[in-house]
Amino acid sequence: MFEKIANYLLNIDKEKASGLLVGNVGVSLFLYQVYRKTGQTEFEETADMMLNNILEKQTMLSSTNFRDGLAGIGWGIEYLLQNNYYEGDSEEILEDVDNVIFKSVYEARLPLLGVNEGLCGYLLYLNSRIKNTESSNSVAHRINCGLFKVLINKIDKIAPDHFQSLTKDIHFDLLWEFPALLVVLRQSLDLNLYNEKIINMVNQWMVYLGSYLPSMHCHRLSLLLALYSINTYIHSIEMEQHIKVLAYSIDFNKLKSEVDPYAINIMHGWPGVVCLLSMASQYLNADYPNYHLFDKTRCEILHQYLNGLEEQIDNLSKGISENKSISIGIVNGITGIGIIDLCYPEVMSVNSNK
Repeated sequence: MFEKIANYLLNIDKEKASGLLVGNVGVSLFLYQVYRKTGQTEFEETADMMLNNILEKQTMLSSTNFRDGLAGIGWGIEYLLQNNYYEGDSEEILEDVDNVIFKSVYEARLPLLGVNEGLCGYLLYLNSRIKNTESSNSVAHRINCGLFKVLINKIDKIAPDHFQSLTKDIHFDLLWEFPALLVVLRQSLDLNLYNEKIINMVNQWMVYLGSYLPSMHCHRLSLLLALYSINTYIHSIEMEQHIKVLAYSIDFNKLKSEVDPYAINIMHGWPGVVCLLSMASQYLNADYPNYHLFDKTRCEILHQYLNGLEEQIDNLSKGISENKSISIGIVNGITGIGIIDLCYPEVMSVNSNK
């Protein structure tokens, strides 16, 4: 399926948006991965052309967020450089992005928390920049390390207000801000820069999260996985207990009813839910409540919807699709599905992985 998506992306007018999650940086990242898998040079050539065009125009972008702005573009470029998909000096290429992100973090007065347009997106960018060991002695690296601590302090300041105003969740969102925050902070802990502060923050948040059950069962799964991820570092007994409560509380029939069969993306559609179910069956211990139902439910959702998705992708590749609402971004379209199928084929396998 990923090759049909990639071939389709070669032959269409690309998105006007340059961003990572909904634009051409995300598409180029996928095409580089397809080139490495298949060796077909047209994928690399198209990705090079797209990325060079983005680099020429990046200073003209007004948006700084992770979804469609400079933070996401910078993250994508850093990923490509660190994984040898693209050649260049990250200090030189991302100098302007570093400066804009520095200013954005310091000037954020009433900041949002999430990945798409909030502080978590900036933190993802800084995590990726600081992780680059080739630049660990540079001035930019030292500045980014200092900015990292400023950003963690800002998150600490605003997060409790967000937790206190938890509202009923009514639509599945793969990047729902509370699990996303925990996952990004788990990544930050690997940098070993401000760990005592981060651990204290998360432990304090358990006042809110330790008794919280999201309305949607797919969000219970999302929160469960995020808590499990960060607890592999923190080792909190209280957190471990709530993880098991969340696992026990999931009604898998209700979870299946929450899946949107018409959303052809990982952000709000069933492909995102099967990703979470696959992660649960892969990472959780077999003695967790309902463990056997994670992979079983993943297979049931795939049996119900995968053929329809493959038919739509096939029609797209043949130019006969009547679905005009299909987007090409990572989170809002078929590029994200292509990345999952290419890099994590077990997620889309209708056969049980257990």
